[in-house]
Amino acid sequence: MCRLFGLVANKEVNVEFSFIKADRPFRELGIKNPDGWGIGYYQNDNAIVFKEPISTKNSSQFYQKAKHLYSSILISHVIKSTQGVKKKENTHPFNSGNWIFAHNGNIDIKELIKEQLLHKYINCIKGETDSEIFFYLIIYNLLNKIRILLKVLKRQ
Repeated sequence: MCRLFGLVANKEVNVEFSFIKADRPFRELGIKNPDGWGIGYYQNDNAIVFKEPISTKNSSQFYQKAKHLYSSILISHVIKSTQGVKKKENTHPFNSGNWIFAHNGNIDIKELIKEQLLHKYINCIKGETDSEIFFYLIIYNLLNKIRILLKVLKRQ
């Protein structure tokens, strides 16, 4: 099973302790979830995602990111693959514009979700995971609701 780490703080903080130095650091979860890791965070209000399709235990980049990264919003994920091949495109988190998303578990209706997506969102999908498809369904529905709300506000 994959594992998630999330952080929301009122100021920028460093995750080195939680990721590397704690008695049970997040990095150790990469032993049982060896197929990739990723960190999504915001810097100057811009979404940044860094990920690799290798274990946190074998990654010097994980250590460097944990040691030097400061953010007030962050999500990190370690994965044990259940879908798709082991590659960067199937590693979480995913991002689209300024949105970042990671997910644990399986969504058994992947094909049904794909059918609901507009062509432009299908073209955004880079990997084979249900999580990425679900992410674009969320983005599509969120943006659609915003468009509807803007139309209503313009009429008033």
